[in-house]
Amino acid sequence: LELARTWLRTCQKTHEACRTRATNGPTSLPSRLIKVRALEGSVTHLNLVPQDDLPLGTKYLTLSHCWGGADIVKLTEATLSPFQISINPIGLPKSFLDSFQITVSLGYEFIWIDSLCIIQDSRMDWECEAARMASIYQQSVCTIAAVGSENSHGGCFKSRSTLCFTSCQLADATSERSGVYVGNYRLPRQPLHKRAWVLQERALSIRTLNFGSEMLERDCVSAQASEWEPEMLKPDIRSGVKCIFYELCQQRSILWWELIREYSSCELSFHSDKWPAIQGLATEVEKKLGYKLHFGLWAHRLVDELLWTTTFPKEERMNIDAPSWSWLSIDGQVY
Repeated sequence: LELARTWLRTCQKTHEACRTRATNGPTSLPSRLIKVRALEGSVTHLNLVPQDDLPLGTKYLTLSHCWGGADIVKLTEATLSPFQISINPIGLPKSFLDSFQITVSLGYEFIWIDSLCIIQDSRMDWECEAARMASIYQQSVCTIAAVGSENSHGGCFKSRSTLCFTSCQLADATSERSGVYVGNYRLPRQPLHKRAWVLQERALSIRTLNFGSEMLERDCVSAQASEWEPEMLKPDIRSGVKCIFYELCQQRSILWWELIREYSSCELSFHSDKWPAIQGLATEVEKKLGYKLHFGLWAHRLVDELLWTTTFPKEERMNIDAPSWSWLSIDGQVY
């Protein structure tokens, strides 16, 4: 985690674009945060803190994880009051426990986790918090992403072969690198990145630490790095959704389709979530550009927007409240 701390400090101190996004972002706190107390680096107590009891400007982290159908501890109407006193770590999934340890190690004491900060059996609370999802991730100092786990019990830390990180020195007098780590760059798509709900978390978070099956990666608007390439490299438009979102908000509305191409290739448990799962991101883009989306298409250039197509021409249309001319009606990748 020392490498993660170094990356985070470097970004906070030297990345102007990241600092600008943090300064210009939302200022309201989530309705609830989990307070993580620790002694000598070990977590000793957890409890839920309502917004009214949080100091203005409280810094917090967020967790991005796959539920994966796992039976996990959730916040409910019945557990709301008890959780404000104490959350028993026994029975919590490994991804949650790992995220608490990471929070402490990075020097913070608050974290937001959807299943523990949204009342899961309250439709009203769920709708209210879902509408605020964009600001929750935008205002987070950093998102901890358990990208290598199929469900919440998989955890952030994985056992892996040290052969994946073979260090070799380069005798290049002009290079500033003391060594490079040779690894398998042909990694499969990580489980978390297959989930449609996660795309807006990836795009809206200022910084993300990706705990994968084979390595730790980090990315922000200004730079990307990994255990294989520890030195921060400037990303380009092909580097991922965070960079695409940043460029999209610089008056490049056509890049919306780069996000939709990625989003439509992801998985949803419920077809009815097709729009809600990206609505927070869409709302932020509309605010930045001053244009309106109509069923996922730009209204100001609707004729051109109708030229979308599918990867597979015979993709079936979903029985949801979306017109046939919208990509939202298709179950499959579009571009």
